[in-house]
Order: sequence, then C-alpha cells, then structure tokens
Amino acid sequence: MKLAIKFSVLLVSMFIFVLCISDVSTSAYWQQETHQIAQNATFYPLKQSYSPYTKIDSEKELVGEILKQVVLSKQSDSDIKVQILDVDLEEGLIDVNIVQTYQHVNGKKEEIANRKTIILEEE
Repeated sequence: MKLAIKFSVLLVSMFIFVLCISDVSTSAYWQQETHQIAQNATFYPLKQSYSPYTKIDSEKELVGEILKQVVLSKQSDSDIKVQILDVDLEEGLIDVNIVQTYQHVNGKKEEIANRKTIILEEE
C-alpha cells in the first residue's frame, strides 16, 4: 500500500513538472513568434515598396501590406494587436508595435509586446 501511495505521488509530481516545462517552452515560442511577426511586418512591405515589380503608391497601401504580413506570419491561435505608430513612404519609414496576448496552462493571460522601427536608406 505504501508503494502505491509513493508511486501515485511521484506520478502527480512528474505530471506537474511536465506542465511547468511545457509552459516555459511555450512562452519562449510566443516571444519568438512576436519578434518574427514584427520583423516581417516591417521589412517586407518596405522592401516591396521600393521594388520595381511591386508598386505601392500610397501610405494606405503600405499599411495594407503591413497587415497582410502580420496575418501571413502569425502561426498560433493567440490574440494579436497591431499598432502602426508611423508610416512614411517618402522617407522609407515604418514603426510598428505588435502586442500578442496568450493564455498559460493555468489560465493566466500574458502580453508580449515587440516594437520594430525600420528606416530605408538609399545612397
């Protein structure tokens, strides 16, 4: 009987340990995903705006390209908020803040924010 109790306590503690490890690795994944979304949302639209093959004529089209890149880069089922702080097509400037909200295994919600600013310089 003692052995069965020890085994069940050990099994429960191992289960809790596995949940904690998976939650930590999931948090790292969401941080990496938020960083990647912010990187893609700033780099590719600005690159497309100066490409001879794709013509972006207005800042509204550039904002549309930013939002398209956010949607294409997002892989998880968490909530995301995109704040476009500054867009200047003439100067080649995009400033974006990405806020991703996800839920831990225990039900606690956490936000990860990543702000990216990119300026295109031409010689």
